[in-house]
Amino acid sequence: MNRLLILLVLLLPTIPALACPGLVVREAWVREPPPGARGTAAYFTLRNDGAQTLVLDGWTSGAFAHVMLHETVMTGDRAEMRHREQLSLATGAQAALTPGGLHLMLMHATAPLAAGATVTVQFNCNGQAAQLSAPVLQEAPSSR
Repeated sequence: MNRLLILLVLLLPTIPALACPGLVVREAWVREPPPGARGTAAYFTLRNDGAQTLVLDGWTSGAFAHVMLHETVMTGDRAEMRHREQLSLATGAQAALTPGGLHLMLMHATAPLAAGATVTVQFNCNGQAAQLSAPVLQEAPSSR
């Protein structure tokens, strides 16, 4: 019985990772908001190396009152952000969340946010809890 309890305690920290088997998150970052702004955006690349389609939804963060998946769409010469309920990744598929495209909107920061901090975002993946962490940067990693 004690061995089983010890094994369960050791596995608890890995449960969020197991909730989304095959999901690979790369190049995650959050844009440092301008002075006085209470919102910003998170960007990253997702890849599904698993054996089943992954459905990501239900985004939250303790650092922000609201987190939403948005897509920037051009209508004529005007950019519009459209809310998306979820993101599905088929086996082998990849999705890039980038400035000017698909991204997470992080709205109403609960405290000031500056470069060097880390933001953790929780989300549902196939109905179970998972999370990602991203550093706050002044500019996109490729432009540094």
